[in-house]
Amino acid sequence: MPASGMTPYAASKAAVLNLTRSLASEMAGYNVNVNAVCPGWIWTPIYSESGPFQQYAEKFGSTPREVFLGMVKSFCPLKREQTVEDIANAILFLASEAAKNITGQAVNVDGGAVMS
Repeated sequence: MPASGMTPYAASKAAVLNLTRSLASEMAGYNVNVNAVCPGWIWTPIYSESGPFQQYAEKFGSTPREVFLGMVKSFCPLKREQTVEDIANAILFLASEAAKNITGQAVNVDGGAVMS
């Protein structure tokens, strides 16, 4: 999603989606499926090391983890963070025979944060 002050980041994500669709089109003749998995809110060390998260945590007497969970509850309709297992399950599905007719898609594993 576009975000003020994050133009290069947002542009790189849009590029990945277009690359996925282009490669899916090119590789279809070889019976190769190409999809993208777009993870949502996953706690990683970058959040605990992030200046803004530390500042918010200090300001409100909490921890960076609590700030992260608050953001998840604010921006994620399912109000829960995603896990690496959630992402792995999506990838395993897309790599399985059950997904043989899925190609050129972006699968959002984000608790409903992006519904497009």
